[in-house]
Amino acid sequence: MNKINIDRRLLFDGIEDHLFDEEFCIAVENITVKFIPDEIISGRFNELQNKQEIIDQSDFSENSTCNTWTSEDGLTIYYYKVDAYLLIFSLGEFQPARYKFYLESVWRL
Repeated sequence: MNKINIDRRLLFDGIEDHLFDEEFCIAVENITVKFIPDEIISGRFNELQNKQEIIDQSDFSENSTCNTWTSEDGLTIYYYKVDAYLLIFSLGEFQPARYKFYLESVWRL
């Protein structure tokens, strides 16, 4: 697995109602990845196999009480596999009714 040099990117900052209505597009090398947040939230990071390399190169924390991993902002970490890529996202309620959605990193499988 190789990390692709893409900076952490804020994809959404706003009210939850608008987050799940949007389709997002991310250019990764020679492809464009299109997705909606509902597709992302099924990939809980804690269920990902062979994640140690990602953990070692990220600022994620394990919340053993909730069996989740969180970002530096306290948002839940998710993964999304597409073609030969693994996209890592963080998503969650940042303040009451205010949601944030980040692309954390992209990895070539």
